[in-house]
Amino acid sequence: MRFERGADPSVPAIAMARACGLLEQIGAGRARGTIVDRYPASIAPRTIRLRRERMAGFLGITVPDVDVARILEALGCAVAPAVDGWQVEVPTRRVDMTREVDLYEDVARHFGFDRIPATFPLLATAPSAPDPRVGRARQIRSLMTGSGFFEAVTFGFIAEALALTCAPADDLVALANPLSETFAVLRPSALPGLLAAVAHNLRRQQRDVRLFEIGAGFSRSRGERRLLTLAWTGAAAADHWSGQPVDVDFFDVKDVVERVCQALRVVPFVEPCDDARLVAGRRAAVVANGARIGMLGLAGPALTGVHDLTDGAVYVAEIDLDAAEAAAARADVRVASLPRYPSVTRDLSVLVDEALPSATLRLTATAAAPNILARVHEFDRYQGKGIPEGRVSLSFRLTFRAPDRTLTDAEVQVATERVLHALQASHGAVQR
Repeated sequence: MRFERGADPSVPAIAMARACGLLEQIGAGRARGTIVDRYPASIAPRTIRLRRERMAGFLGITVPDVDVARILEALGCAVAPAVDGWQVEVPTRRVDMTREVDLYEDVARHFGFDRIPATFPLLATAPSAPDPRVGRARQIRSLMTGSGFFEAVTFGFIAEALALTCAPADDLVALANPLSETFAVLRPSALPGLLAAVAHNLRRQQRDVRLFEIGAGFSRSRGERRLLTLAWTGAAAADHWSGQPVDVDFFDVKDVVERVCQALRVVPFVEPCDDARLVAGRRAAVVANGARIGMLGLAGPALTGVHDLTDGAVYVAEIDLDAAEAAAARADVRVASLPRYPSVTRDLSVLVDEALPSATLRLTATAAAPNILARVHEFDRYQGKGIPEGRVSLSFRLTFRAPDRTLTDAEVQVATERVLHALQASHGAVQR
């Protein structure tokens, strides 16, 4: 073997020699009939049945027979007519053509996708009903924004130190590979995120802040739960020239929670609770049908201290929407006609124990005159001079109405006395 001048010096001479020797051996092997290739299995052309009606139903149009044959033959297929379409022999190089639907695709592509009209598919069955939770969430958003709140969207991942303010350590759901310590666990509640947003606004001279969020909370004991969480600080109402601004208090938040429960078709009861996140004396649990569905109250140092919220009171509330849905009334919603007959009101003031919830008194009063007592509403609460220690004066406005007649004064008086006797017998109330 000879190497000419100018040959690539980067290629070792011995490698070139071996290559040339291998070529000589291959040539000699061919001459002697030695096997130089291996073909273990013969690949035969594949035959696929192409049905005219099925292709038309799949594409939404009927491609002319002439065009079908022309397209497939141009692709190297052998096309033979059949009773319901064609028998198509696919060349061995088209390893992607294995099913009848593959032929549909090639015919449609070469015939022109722009020639296939855009139509809605034929529905053989009715679509499934929408998830009712979506409609309820939309209704709650409308209610909250109508109440002056702004919707917030906070992170589902939070730091473990923030999560510990809302759940014990053994109930937290930690991430296996968190991006950082700031996003180490799944949030058990949206409260840390909302309070961080409140602090962000307060640092920018936004004194009145109302935020809410509808999102998920995670825990090992209860899994994933849908929660409505709100935070409110500052004025209870917008500034007006006719009076001084009044800061938000417990009863403002309670009113919002009751409106949310009404939208969810839940009858809520507010009971004392020992939630360590809230300030004692300004905290309560929300109960429906004997099950706790949420809480509300003044955020305590455990929540506010992390975000340095020390300048003003921040009231919070949280409603478990899944628990509220389980406690909701199951009866169909029915529309009632407007009352045709006038109503009659009577005011009733009683002395009761100061720890007795007013909701309990309302239920007792309604049960005493169920047919004609349309509404019970407390309009005054007094404690002080002339009221015994541990007692409170509550004033109720009773609205009576009959659906089929105008009530007489005697009927209203009898009903009022029944309500008073029921309050006396059940709660030891004393009329003032």
